[in-house]
Amino acid sequence: MTIRTRLIILTLLSILLCLSMLLGLGWMDAHRTSLFQRIEAISRIQVETNALRSQFRLHERYKDLESIEKGFRIQRQLQTYLDELEPFGQDEQTYIQSLRHQNESISSLYKLMINVHRSQQLSENQLNSHYYLLDRLDTTLLSMGEESFRLEHRALTNAQQYFQQKAAIIQSVLLSLAVLIAVATFLTLRLFRRRLEQIEAGIQELSQGNTGCRIEAEHSDEIGNLAVHFNEMTQKLEHSTASIDQLQTEVHKRTSELEKQKYRLKRLAEQDSLTGLSNRS
Repeated sequence: MTIRTRLIILTLLSILLCLSMLLGLGWMDAHRTSLFQRIEAISRIQVETNALRSQFRLHERYKDLESIEKGFRIQRQLQTYLDELEPFGQDEQTYIQSLRHQNESISSLYKLMINVHRSQQLSENQLNSHYYLLDRLDTTLLSMGEESFRLEHRALTNAQQYFQQKAAIIQSVLLSLAVLIAVATFLTLRLFRRRLEQIEAGIQELSQGNTGCRIEAEHSDEIGNLAVHFNEMTQKLEHSTASIDQLQTEVHKRTSELEKQKYRLKRLAEQDSLTGLSNRS
């Protein structure tokens, strides 16, 4: 693997880490917004439940048909909120289902109370029935308020747990990518440092006159190619040095032969070759 390839991989990993961080932050913001909207929807249900109970108290005080009809309209709006709310988990589904059943019971009670109030004259049985309906409605509203409070508490708990779990997963992924990049960077720098130290040691030996030094070219990357070229250079220098030594040896040999020839010629010129005596001249 070449140095350029290693650097490209490290760059891509760094970009992936940055993108993961941005996506993680974006997901957390979007999910936080979704959770807030869900809590707001549950809060609206609780507000409507409290408004329904307040309207019931007004009817207990004034005992008029208008307060019952207004409470019935609040109940219909509450039914719309309950139908739009999607459960998040089995426990929330149980609370929502219970609220829907109780709201249906309240709707039936309101319809009966409206029919009773629209009668021109109430008999004793109708009055007893009206008081019974009021008791049932009071009990159901109280139970519904408690269920809405439990639903809101459970929704907050579930949202917090879910958010913490997803945040932990995102943190684990980001931490794993960061560790991977750190390890890859450390190994790459360690490899480059070791190989550059080998080249530096070879250059120092060459500067000291050791033309036989060689560097191991373990990888076929840019540093490996540099080591190959260094070895080729030292090999040529070694051959050049050997040629110079041979030339110096040859020059010394020829010089010695010339000296010997010069001595022989001088001897022939000054001495007689037969008697060995000096020439007369």
